[in-house]
Order: sequence, then C-alpha cells, then structure tokens
Amino acid sequence: MAKVKLRHNPELTVEQVMQIFRDRFGDRYKIYRIKVRRGLFMVKKSAWTGVRVTLVQTKEPTHFKLGGDIPSVTLRILLFFCALIPALWPALFVFLYIWHSKSIKPLLSEVKQFIAAAPEFA
Repeated sequence: MAKVKLRHNPELTVEQVMQIFRDRFGDRYKIYRIKVRRGLFMVKKSAWTGVRVTLVQTKEPTHFKLGGDIPSVTLRILLFFCALIPALWPALFVFLYIWHSKSIKPLLSEVKQFIAAAPEFA
C-alpha cells in the first residue's frame, strides 16, 4: 500500500478530495465513495482496475493511503473461487502478476503523481 504525505490540513474532507479528483479525472475515471470505511473512495478505470484512496487525518501530517483493487465485487468473487482450485494457481499467479504490472501500477502511479503535484494538496 502506497502512502503520500501532505502538509497538515485538518479541514480537508473526503468530499472535497473527491471533488478535486473528479475535476482532474472525471472524464476518464469514475470516482465514487465506498461506504465500508470512513475516508475511503475509489478511482475506477474499469471493472478490473481501480485504486482505493483513503484520506487519513492525524495530528501528524495529513496523508493518503493508496492501494490497487478490483472494483467489481463479482470479479473478486470469481477470482476467489478460482483461487480455491489448486490446478488454476499457476495461471492465476501469472494473470495477477501481469494485471498488476500492466493495469494497476500505471493507474496507481498516475494517482500518486496527481496528489504530489496538485496545488490543492500543497
């Protein structure tokens, strides 16, 4: 899980951050709130590719936690059941390695670079 630190900004809310992300990525990616945990939203490129973004407010500098994810619950369940079949493990390992390096890493890098360069977060 990647971590991007900002200056201490306690007045920054998840809604404001989501709006900043929508202004930047709204035409290419879907930005939506995940209601499971507080401060968490998703930058979704496709059903297979997304980045979880968590805004963490502490007494230390404000920071974001970023992680690659599969936004579609159906696809996550499908991969879970494929993982239960030992004969599929080699193919699943190769698939996940390629998927991570070709899909998740570039999107994660793009989101990290945006957070680091955005004047709203400086």
